[in-house]
Amino acid sequence: MAIKRIVALLCVFPFFSVFTYAQREETNFDRNWLFARYGLQADGSRIEESNFPQMPQFDDKAWRQLDLPHDWGIEGPFRSDLEGYTGKLPWRGIGWYRKHFQVSEVEKGKRYFLDFDGAMANAEVWLNGIKVGERPYGYISFRVDLTPALRWGEENVVAVRLNTEKLGSRWYPGAGIYRHVRLVKTEPVHVAQWGVFVTTPQVTDERATIALNVKLQNHRALAADCSYSVAVYELDVDDCTEKKGGFL
Repeated sequence: MAIKRIVALLCVFPFFSVFTYAQREETNFDRNWLFARYGLQADGSRIEESNFPQMPQFDDKAWRQLDLPHDWGIEGPFRSDLEGYTGKLPWRGIGWYRKHFQVSEVEKGKRYFLDFDGAMANAEVWLNGIKVGERPYGYISFRVDLTPALRWGEENVVAVRLNTEKLGSRWYPGAGIYRHVRLVKTEPVHVAQWGVFVTTPQVTDERATIALNVKLQNHRALAADCSYSVAVYELDVDDCTEKKGGFL
């Protein structure tokens, strides 16, 4: 069966005192992190954690500077006394990551999130000493909302603690913030993360029925009058938009 491919382009129109488009902007957040390893070390020794590395005033000048993704276990060295099924690599330990950044005061009123594509494991996240989220499972992405703890127009410090010391695995699991991180800015009213779900319950050679579900989030104190429209385009053999099929 020859099935035409389609793509749905979503626009959200929130209505406040002024008509605006809802914005969503992503910034790569991989650069210029600081890292320190505690607990079990690569050589089998142990270093106890420092006091309060999550606090913004903590002295991190001696920490190692690096870019993400980062896996402290894959750095080795290989050790013959470690398990073969996890690659004989020293991946068990406690890792702390910190990053200093600023958000302009003109952005006050926007929502800011951090999206982690993967962090192994038992992740805990602080912003300016305030815990903003956690995710124990290391094989899944997760989001934290930075907005309540942001300091507009000042320096902010995000800190992430990971702990793999008590994990068990039948394969090499990795360690550290081993996937990309993105800083996401939205309007107070926006399409939720993973908020668009499209299915085609009926498909023939000539036509398809599209079922579309859109979830909006409102972080304002009052209800917002919102609507959205979806433009449907046909894709050609190179996955380029060929012609518009209509609006939903």
